[in-house]
Amino acid sequence: MLEISIIIPAHNEEDNLLEVVKKLGETLKFEYQIIIINDHSTDATKQIGEFLKKEYSNVSMVDNVTNKG
Repeated sequence: MLEISIIIPAHNEEDNLLEVVKKLGETLKFEYQIIIINDHSTDATKQIGEFLKKEYSNVSMVDNVTNKG
């Protein structure tokens, strides 16, 4: 049973996204899911999010095609 959902808004966060998700995995000791909201990033945020989706079964991503602010 899923305990909590963590939503990570991300706009041009290629320098931070991987580390944030890894730290959550190291820190949290209960079931959770991570939802990354890629807000039309122009850097590698989308690619990192796609990588994280493949590496971790509890990670998903919403990819905004326009910046929602």
